[in-house]
Amino acid sequence: MSLTKVSYSMITGAVANILDYGAVADYNENIPGSGTDNSAAIQAAVDAVNAKSTNGAVYIPAGAYKILTAISVPYGVSIFGDGGTASVLHAEGCNGLNFTTFGYSIGSMFYEDFGLTAATGTNFAAVQSINVPALVTQDGLNFNRMRFYGWNQCFILATTWNTNISYCRAENINNFVSLAQSNGQAVIVKLTNNLAVYAAGGNGTGNKYAIDILGTTSFTESVQLLQNGFYGFQICINVSQATYVNIVDNDLSASVKAIAFVTSVGGYNIVNNYIEVSGSGTGIFGAAQGSETTDTRTNIQNNYFIGTATAAIGIQLNTVAATYQWNATIRDNTFTGFASQDILLYSPGKSLVDNNRCMSTAPTNSIYVGPVLGSPVILTNNYCRKALYVDVATDYTDGKLILQNNVENNTFQATKQSAAPSTGTWRVTDVVMNSAPATGQPAGWVCTVAGTPGTWKPMANLA
Repeated sequence: MSLTKVSYSMITGAVANILDYGAVADYNENIPGSGTDNSAAIQAAVDAVNAKSTNGAVYIPAGAYKILTAISVPYGVSIFGDGGTASVLHAEGCNGLNFTTFGYSIGSMFYEDFGLTAATGTNFAAVQSINVPALVTQDGLNFNRMRFYGWNQCFILATTWNTNISYCRAENINNFVSLAQSNGQAVIVKLTNNLAVYAAGGNGTGNKYAIDILGTTSFTESVQLLQNGFYGFQICINVSQATYVNIVDNDLSASVKAIAFVTSVGGYNIVNNYIEVSGSGTGIFGAAQGSETTDTRTNIQNNYFIGTATAAIGIQLNTVAATYQWNATIRDNTFTGFASQDILLYSPGKSLVDNNRCMSTAPTNSIYVGPVLGSPVILTNNYCRKALYVDVATDYTDGKLILQNNVENNTFQATKQSAAPSTGTWRVTDVVMNSAPATGQPAGWVCTVAGTPGTWKPMANLA
């Protein structure tokens, strides 16, 4: 007995096959303008599914389909195909999918295994959530194993809650995901195992950022960026303001900044990332805030930074003229190949810099600490191939800046010796204890004039 494959259209209550609504897979991607306009046929399949009381799914069989008008996707309708490079919608002069109706219920729609290509036109988006009316959410969108090519932007999501984007691939694009436009708030968004490559860029004028988290009126809340690869963008991850962001286990390559952020309410966690910076760029840049956000906590830990060519700085917090990027923990990171500094702290406050390996050999200073505005700032156990520079010496002598057990200029300066130091660079109030204490001998020595090795005076003799 032989088995005959049946189509979805032959099964009562099954998904809607776009071929049953007149779609024709006759587009030749090497000949722009070729083939049938399938916009109306695909929209008819979507509308038919939407007419069901329980909604359902639309199936795109393998093939290349031209559309001239974006497909309007109502809340509750899912779409799937036979693979990101098998089932492809080629958009000429239009968006790909527009989400135009919304729902507060716990939705679980899926859009997977098909591709969206910007064949012609500029400044279009593959997927756009259009926020009308304002402050109404699109809840429960799941994008899986999709392929995007040639777009100005792949995802524009506003007031979109409980969204997952996973295992998607994007190439020749300007912007992969843009969250929380000025008219809405994105909440609980997870991006996992995606690959986005700028390459030659997309057709449009959008910012060359892989991830752009905006939010000019509302904070984006709870964003998880896990195990993604973003390559060739000016900025891989740009966050203007957000509440609770996890950036973990990503592979990032950028020409200006790999990660840039401003306001971190509730904490940013930047951990275990591989960060490569070309040009004259910066690995992680924390821009100054207008005032201290007391519940802010930024954790930058166990990242590996590589600077190529003339890449300037591994981590920079604040700028010369502005401050309040405070409350940071910079710990267990490794730096190599940077030209200016591995770690640059302008006007720091209430921060800990601990156990970093600053291995770049080109800078004059491995770590640069500007005037401390919010004490204390603590630097401990860092390994510096070059100098650890303190801009205001009195920050150290006054106790605003605490330095302990750091290796400077590739040399460890022991805090226990049998005599006053005769080598190394020391600061006023540095103390070296006597490693062979005896009655009538000094308990240690204190540096009274900074220098190499500086001027040292004995402390009180032991009784």
